[in-house]
Amino acid sequence: MANQHSLGDEDWRTLQFSPFWAFQAVAGMDSGIDPAEQQALLAFLASGAPSSDGLAKDVFASVASDFNGLGAAWNADSRSAPDGLDQTAAIVARLPPTERRAFAAVLIGLATNVANASGGGGFLNRGPMGMMEKAAIAGMLQRFGVTAEEIKDLG
Repeated sequence: MANQHSLGDEDWRTLQFSPFWAFQAVAGMDSGIDPAEQQALLAFLASGAPSSDGLAKDVFASVASDFNGLGAAWNADSRSAPDGLDQTAAIVARLPPTERRAFAAVLIGLATNVANASGGGGFLNRGPMGMMEKAAIAGMLQRFGVTAEEIKDLG
């Protein structure tokens, strides 16, 4: 099983930034980030990344424990959400399939919760979200090489 030490500092930091990029990918799709979306991010992190274990749990726990510090470091990072998510997907692609799917499920679960907080439609049968948020989540599914059906019970 992959962990902070086996991944190296640069890859670990990229994975720690992934919740921020997932948040930005969906919350930034409409007229702006609203308080409900921010609350959804914080609630998801505080919940300990529901249904996760292994690497996803470790990454999300580290983000929750140093949210402000990592948020400041992420703000200073020059990568865009698409670039950061592409780099995250490349790291996760090196993991065993079960661990890759589990990490993708948690990250996409976070994005789905944030998207649902803003309202507007339906995707992954989890609640309301708009068309632009649906497109962002579809892009994440494609980036991580998973289907909604494949991860629906994992995240």
